[in-house]
Amino acid sequence: MPTTTERSRFETVVRTVTKFPLPMVVFTYLLLLFNLLGLVLFLSNIHAIMPGLTGLSSSVVQHLSYRIAGRQLIPILLFIFALTYKDVRVFQFAWVLAFIREISDVAGFLVTPDPSVFVLLTIYFLFIVGEIASFIYLGMIASGRIAKL
Repeated sequence: MPTTTERSRFETVVRTVTKFPLPMVVFTYLLLLFNLLGLVLFLSNIHAIMPGLTGLSSSVVQHLSYRIAGRQLIPILLFIFALTYKDVRVFQFAWVLAFIREISDVAGFLVTPDPSVFVLLTIYFLFIVGEIASFIYLGMIASGRIAKL
């Protein structure tokens, strides 16, 4: 049983920071731009992104459009909140949500027979690597193993 002086490796020692590392912030803004582009495209022209929707009724397409756009909006709001309040654990949670979203997108792309999907898979792979690295780095900041900025 741990004594009072021993801490868990996952204990939050640092809850907020004055600023996040610049590469992480730049990567976050890149991901936010990508999400905003997706949000606008899903709301305005979902047929261009998902050509298999032709033939469906307009109400079904509109419903699907709103659901997918909402899937883009939630991480955007969470990232903005984390960046504004400089909360390390909220930022980590935002990266987990982004990772889950990217994994589901990759699974969808893998069943697509279109050869141009390779470019998108490469982009998503880079996003996933950056998301995992950011999550781990933020965990090290929160646990006090890396000095906060």
